[in-house]
Amino acid sequence: MDDLKKAGIKVIPVVPNLKIAQRMEKLGGVDAVIAEGMEAGAHIGQNSSLVLWSQVTQQLSIPVIGAGGIANRAGARAAFDLGCEGVQSGTVFSVCAESPVSDQWREAVYQNNNEPTTLALGMPAIRVLNTTHAQEIAQKGLSQADLMRALNEGFITAFRDQDIEKEIIFAGEDVNLITHKQAAAQVVNELAQGLE
Repeated sequence: MDDLKKAGIKVIPVVPNLKIAQRMEKLGGVDAVIAEGMEAGAHIGQNSSLVLWSQVTQQLSIPVIGAGGIANRAGARAAFDLGCEGVQSGTVFSVCAESPVSDQWREAVYQNNNEPTTLALGMPAIRVLNTTHAQEIAQKGLSQADLMRALNEGFITAFRDQDIEKEIIFAGEDVNLITHKQAAAQVVNELAQGLE
């Protein structure tokens, strides 16, 4: 962290719970924290976003950025209403026109049809789209190291392969709020509208 600060780089760690958020603030040199709830895609914690944001903003004196399940203006508004000073969104940007993912990946998100995302069990847990490959990996009872290896391989495959069912697509629970193609600028405008 000291090296990053000396280089003039902002240090904003992602935290899954209040205890780690408080530890980051106590270390000093942290410019803000990203409080990411369990609704997020990929690596997730065990606390829901609404509870986590409220806890962390009440206990920290540094800025808090809300993350986990934010795909629209309502999600951003909730984070700000609970004291966050910014938001981080992942899944909604992963399918923007500027993203390098395949059209098949985008369609899997747009056409999710309210299917639940699935958690590939482990610690920390991982949230992904409920594909055949994700189900197969979850049922194997892999060690944490093997689970991470399998998920990462499936994620890398997703950039090359056209068969979504063989892929691992990290996605948050907000996947069901993402229904149409947008450019990144449109997403930013949607998230920011009414927050002035």
